[in-house]
Amino acid sequence: MGIKNKSGIYCWINKLNLKFYIGSGNKLNIRINSYFNPSTLIKNNRAINSGILKYGLINFMLVILEFTEPVELIEREQPYIDTLNPPYNILKRASSILGFKHSALTRKRLREVKLGKTLSEETLKNDCYKKLWKLKS
Repeated sequence: MGIKNKSGIYCWINKLNLKFYIGSGNKLNIRINSYFNPSTLIKNNRAINSGILKYGLINFMLVILEFTEPVELIEREQPYIDTLNPPYNILKRASSILGFKHSALTRKRLREVKLGKTLSEETLKNDCYKKLWKLKS
């Protein structure tokens, strides 16, 4: 039975130190495949990603804990986190970015940073941006 077009809860277990991570995915095949992409692991600063990069994916075991409907993912994931207290889960609340979209201004700023462009004066004046990137006035 494959995982394509299924949503559910999964667990990565480090076979060397027995630390583990509980996660969920609306499309499990896409979510799990992201762990096989080194650039994605480097880009997303998560404890599980650092563990996979440090120990190698060969030293991790993947367990599908359950399949569920997408609308139930967070509700079903939270009891696993509460009960098992997974060491690689830094956040102790299950969450989802499903449906989240950055504002046009944020997308513009992220694009500028990614392309290495000098940020505009307007961007630098934004207090939130200064705090985020720890820029000095």
